[in-house]
Amino acid sequence: MTKKQRYLLWFLIAVTSLFPLIFWYHSGKLIYIGDLNYPLNPWLYWSAKLTQTWNDTFPGGATHSQAPSLLLYQAIPALLDRLRVNLSFAQILTYTFWLALPSITIVFFAEELRKRLDLTVIFTYAAVVLYQFNIYRMIMFGDAAHMVIWAALPLVAGLLMGAERLRSYRLALLAGLAMLLAAPAGPNPPMYV
Repeated sequence: MTKKQRYLLWFLIAVTSLFPLIFWYHSGKLIYIGDLNYPLNPWLYWSAKLTQTWNDTFPGGATHSQAPSLLLYQAIPALLDRLRVNLSFAQILTYTFWLALPSITIVFFAEELRKRLDLTVIFTYAAVVLYQFNIYRMIMFGDAAHMVIWAALPLVAGLLMGAERLRSYRLALLAGLAMLLAAPAGPNPPMYV
C-alpha cells in the first residue's frame, strides 16, 4: 500500500467514524435510551467498579459481578470526566472512539486477507465501508457488548490468518488486546453477531 493509499484509508476511517455523529448529536444533549449505557457521573461509576462489589446507585442496588469486564469500556468516559470534559462532548468522543476502533481492526483483517488473496487496495476500502455501514451495526450501536465484539472480531480473525507470519511478542500483544476488547461481552453476550 502506497503512502497516498494509506492516507486515503485513514481519511475513509475518519469519515465513516464521524458520519453517524452528524445525525445523532445535537449541541449540549445526551443520547440516553435503551441499551446505551453512558453513565451520568462516569468517574464515580467507573471508580465504584474498582472498589465495590455492590452498586447502590441503581434502585434497589445491583451487583458489580461483571465490573472487571467493563473496566476498559468505562475507562474512556471516566478519563474524560476527570479531564473535566463537558458530558455531552465526552459522550461524542467516547462513541467516536468506539465507532473508529472497528474500522481500524477491519483494516487489519482486510489487509491480511488482501495479501493472502492478492487483491487490490480497493478491497480494504470496501471492507471498511461495508463493515461500518450495515443495518445491524447501526441498529445495535451503543450497547457495550455489541461495540466491543464489533471491534474485537476482525482483530481475532486477522490474528488467526496471520499467526504464522507474526512474531510471537506481537501475536501475544494483539491477542491480549483482542481479549481485553472482547471482555465486556462475556457477562452479557450480544445476540445475532
